[in-house]
Amino acid sequence: MKKFEHKMYLLDNEEVWQQNGVQKSGWSGGNTNKSGDLNFANELGSQGWELVSVVQYATNTGYYFKREIE
Repeated sequence: MKKFEHKMYLLDNEEVWQQNGVQKSGWSGGNTNKSGDLNFANELGSQGWELVSVVQYATNTGYYFKREIE
């Protein structure tokens, strides 16, 4: 049977968007339709983590990751 470990990040949307250059400031600033990388997710991906779910919670988003363990 496969075993997995899990991680969850609950992050503020506005901060994440600003850090990744897809929003300048506030809800009306910048082009909010731009695509961008989630640097923390890219780093976890390089360590074998898989993004399995994204859940909106008020002005935050929960990012759920898993990876197989032995």
